[in-house]
Amino acid sequence: MKIFFTASYYGKKNYQKQYDLIRTTIRKFTPDLISPEEGNYLDVIDAQTRKRLEGNHELLHYEAIRQGIHLADAVIIEASQEDIQLGHEVTMAITEKKPVLVLSTHEDFSKKIIHEYLFGAKYTTSSLSGTIQDFLSR
Repeated sequence: MKIFFTASYYGKKNYQKQYDLIRTTIRKFTPDLISPEEGNYLDVIDAQTRKRLEGNHELLHYEAIRQGIHLADAVIIEASQEDIQLGHEVTMAITEKKPVLVLSTHEDFSKKIIHEYLFGAKYTTSSLSGTIQDFLSR
């Protein structure tokens, strides 16, 4: 199972520990992880597109995210630091009918946003593994 994981760049200062824990936990269940946090997310862009977008880091980043979501079987997003880009990425994923787990240390977003492909969880360090395992088993 291929998982795409992303989180807010702006939240790195406060949540990097959580981002790392989530990546480690996902890897316990599947080694096939695409993520900006892994540094491998640009690998999904074909050479022609990479050449066309060369020099425009923002569009290259966006295309890699878009392609990563497209190639994934499921998407996991850490959203403790709310970010409009993360919201857009959730929308891209559910539009492609990809199951999306939105994790937050503050709240369960599935109580606010009802969609058949959106799952949410307020997590702690001790509940994270079970939360991800439950999501992946669906």
